[in-house]
Amino acid sequence: MNEAARVLSLYIELQEGKRVKKQEYCNRMNCSTRTFDRDICVIRNTLHECFIPLELTYDNINKEYFIKKISIEG
Repeated sequence: MNEAARVLSLYIELQEGKRVKKQEYCNRMNCSTRTFDRDICVIRNTLHECFIPLELTYDNINKEYFIKKISIEG
């Protein structure tokens, strides 16, 4: 799977409200953990640069990534 398709696949899972565990995702997508980390950075940067009111968050207790809404006060 190419980079764009892999990042989009990860983003779609997160956008659908799924929680993603790094190792499980890497096993399923046949990619390295470093590749996963880069993909997470791409998604975080894109959300920030496009002013999308979402935050890609890591739950340290459950060891999983998820997206949450950011409240925007005007």
